[in-house]
This record gives sequence, C-alpha cells and structure tokens, in this order.
Amino acid sequence: MKQQKLPYQQKSGFKVPDNFFEDFEEKMMRSVGEKPVLNDALSTDSGFKVPESYFEDLERDILLKVEGEKKGGKLVSLFNNTKLYYAAAVAAVFISIVSTVFFTPVSESYSIDGLELSAIEQYIDEGYINFNFNEISAFMAEEDLAFDDFNTSGLSDEQVLEYLSENIEDPNLLYE
Repeated sequence: MKQQKLPYQQKSGFKVPDNFFEDFEEKMMRSVGEKPVLNDALSTDSGFKVPESYFEDLERDILLKVEGEKKGGKLVSLFNNTKLYYAAAVAAVFISIVSTVFFTPVSESYSIDGLELSAIEQYIDEGYINFNFNEISAFMAEEDLAFDDFNTSGLSDEQVLEYLSENIEDPNLLYE
C-alpha cells in the first residue's frame, strides 16, 4: 500500500500510556488476588428479599381481589359520547350543505362585454384561439363592421408607414 500511496491515515487516533502492556499482567494479578471472584459467582444469595409473611398473605389477597370484582357490576353509561360525536358531525354536514345550496347568491352571467380587450388580444396572440380569414370576415359581417366606415381623410401615407414600421415585427411584410 505504501508503494501505491493510497490515501489512508497511518495513525488510528488511539493512544496507550507508556508501559501499559508491561505492567498489565502485574496489575491484573493483584486485582484478582484482592477480590474473591469465584465466591461471588457461586453464592446462593441473589440480593433480592421477600417481604415477611408474603406467601402466607398471598392467597388471602388474591381471593379478596377476585371477590371484590364479582361484587361490583359492569357500569354501562346511558349516554355514549361516540354516538353524540357522530350525530354532531352529521348535523354539521347537513347545515353546511343547506347553507351553501340555499344561501349562496346567484352569480352574474358572464359575457364577452365584461372582458378587457387587452386580455382577449393576449389570449389570441398566445395561440389559444386560431382564427382564419373566413371566420374573421364572418364575424365582421355578423356584427356589421366594415372598414368603409372609418374616416381616413386625416391620415397621410407617411403617418401610416410610420405606425406600421413601429408596430409590425417583420418589416418585410410592408414591402410585399
């Protein structure tokens, strides 16, 4: 690995005190000699104590608890809270349905007159509606719109060309 120079740490980060392993055996033998290890493991005393007269009173205590349960009957409530919650939920749903059906105001009918002209133009420009020449001419005929009604006497050719050059994206269309 050293020849390939792989990136790893040479030191593990753990430190052992000086002479730890040399003195270890000696310290271990001293601690074993001081404490009687086998005597603790083989002792019969578990460290737990049973209270005095526990087993004599155990049978009597169990019988008292069993008899006490038999004397008391099961108590059934007349008013069940879960049924009350279900009824309240049904009433709330019913009230909300009735209030939305009967108390909502009648909405206005929508017409094209309520829309702004710029919104309609933007809708057509973005390609949501595709009109061809026949549809536009049919609409103009239905609405009695004609280009003959416009007063063009105040417009000069220069004003028309200036307007078209500012508002038409492709100037080649002017010369066709």
